Amino acid sequence: MKIARKSAVVVLSYYRQSNFKEVLWGLKTENGRFLLGRLLRGVQIFVEYKTDLFILPGYSSRVMKKILEEKIEEIHNYIPKFDKKEKERLFLSLLLEENSKSTEEEIVNVAKILKENNVETVFLVTSPDHIARAIVLAESYFWKEMPYLKILGVPSQVKYSLNSSDEFDYGTIFEPRITEIMPSIKNLLKTVIESFRENKIEAIKYLDKKLSNLLKKLNKQEK
Repeated sequence: MKIARKSAVVVLSYYRQSNFKEVLWGLKTENGRFLLGRLLRGVQIFVEYKTDLFILPGYSSRVMKKILEEKIEEIHNYIPKFDKKEKERLFLSLLLEENSKSTEEEIVNVAKILKENNVETVFLVTSPDHIARAIVLAESYFWKEMPYLKILGVPSQVKYSLNSSDEFDYGTIFEPRITEIMPSIKNLLKTVIESFRENKIEAIKYLDKKLSNLLKKLNKQEK
């Protein structure tokens, strides 16, 4: 995959429940397999694609930074290429955005950072059960501000439920073209808006599930 000269990893925030450390960092399964959370998946992308910036947005950005600092020596166990040089590069590239309180606000505020730093490619890292919604929000807003921006969605390996993700391979990176699925999204949003009045939580769950299916279908078509 060819990456533009100026690129960034954005690890979306999470700090809502008691499982936030596992969702952000990772966890070991009963069979001994270690699943990469959002931060580790972000670092893996940062190292593999030599990105220029590592951005932590949202109300838990300082918590995420603290986790990185406390566990920095462990990263090599999960990402062998993470050596002393990459460690130094990571902290030099680290940027925090602390005002956002939702995914929507994170997207808006991150867009400002990307624009100010002339970023041309962004890797958006989040949980498997959040990736579809995050991509659609990012594309709908980023492209208004930066039509040249290449957006790549990167799911971690840990779901909110702390189960492993069997939906995406370890190396999955989405490069969806939203225009191809826009008709389906419009119909989907219409359904969600109608159900939103009755049950907000169920509407959001329905939206995430359907968007996941749409993006998975598109990803298969592109292979």
